[in-house]
Amino acid sequence: MSGFVQLYASETADAAATAKSLMPWFTTFGCVDTWVSDGGSHFKNEVIEKVRKMVGAHHHITTAYSPWANGTVEVVNRLILRTTRALLSEMKLHADEWPLVLPLVQEALNHQPDDRLGGVAHITAFTGLTAKTPMAGFVHPITKEIYTIDWLDGARRTYLGELRSAMDVLHRDVAKHIEKLRQQHVDDAIGKRKSSFLDSPLEILYWLEVLSKSRPSWPCTGEDHIK
Repeated sequence: MSGFVQLYASETADAAATAKSLMPWFTTFGCVDTWVSDGGSHFKNEVIEKVRKMVGAHHHITTAYSPWANGTVEVVNRLILRTTRALLSEMKLHADEWPLVLPLVQEALNHQPDDRLGGVAHITAFTGLTAKTPMAGFVHPITKEIYTIDWLDGARRTYLGELRSAMDVLHRDVAKHIEKLRQQHVDDAIGKRKSSFLDSPLEILYWLEVLSKSRPSWPCTGEDHIK
């Protein structure tokens, strides 16, 4: 997995916000076949179920608020929150202005070289685009004031490094979980085919005929004899 991320600002954790965040990704990069989330009401509801059916995806729901199932996501969320708060404090912005700095965090994450990818940035692994130096500021849409940040500062580099490491663990765990789900689907499909084979009289008669013709080279005795 490339590790590329998009962070969406939302004032509420509800179905509308979730659907609003999913659709831009789907319309830009294509639909995601497998979703993994907890059973929170903003994920498990009629709106999201209709979106899932519309795009033909599989939604796997883990146990809500269970550290063994969702602990990695919770760590990532805490680190994103810590990094965002650090930027707000450095720029002397109000707490409710966090959506203004969230894009800076996203860009810094995506344009960082990652040892897991052989030094390739996530933006490059995902889109093929060359990584750029992350933006170090923005123009406030209301005050028109320019706010800047030094990404080379020791504390911020530490925050981003820890956040990037947590994101790598998250993507690794998701990849393993998806592979496990795929294998389960394969095993289920094989089991259904076996069940269908055993329940089909025509198939049984066919194989009995094949085995009877090959009996001279495969002698059967006792309980193993095919009648």
